[in-house]
Amino acid sequence: CFLPGLVAEHYTYGASIMVETGPDYLNSDCIITFAGNPVASHPPRGVEILEAKRKRNAKLIVVDPYRTELASKADLWLQIRPGTDLALAMGMIKIIIDEGLYDKDFVNKWCYGFDELKERAKDYPLDKVAAITWLPADKILEATRIYATTKPAVLHKRAGVEHHINSTTTVRAFAILI
Repeated sequence: CFLPGLVAEHYTYGASIMVETGPDYLNSDCIITFAGNPVASHPPRGVEILEAKRKRNAKLIVVDPYRTELASKADLWLQIRPGTDLALAMGMIKIIIDEGLYDKDFVNKWCYGFDELKERAKDYPLDKVAAITWLPADKILEATRIYATTKPAVLHKRAGVEHHINSTTTVRAFAILI
């Protein structure tokens, strides 16, 4: 049985070797990572991210409390307070909505509940998000604008965000950002 997002590299004697497929880092112009250090924890993905940065000059935004190897190579490192990724994601969503940085045609055609999202995002003004996450407001704005205006962009998230009480809602907010 294969899990969604995974493909079998090859199958031998009843045991499968699986390789994760994920965002197309190599063809992205902006990569934002949350709660992961793929250079150390998932080297094939880490290599792709660094290669996109080197070959395509992709913008790299790293959201991580620790200055990892990837964070040291980032265009922008957001040293977030642990466990506050949801507040940052919702703050970014609010900025994207307020500044009209989203694909309006896509939202109108394919999205359900956008008005409710707009209303919910009002609870995440920049000053509040900065206080919750311990991030400077100007860095939140910069990261959001880079991510929302640089196309194509991808979001990389790892298990770190899934280890706190808001995990399901955090992953939903990431899906909205995507």
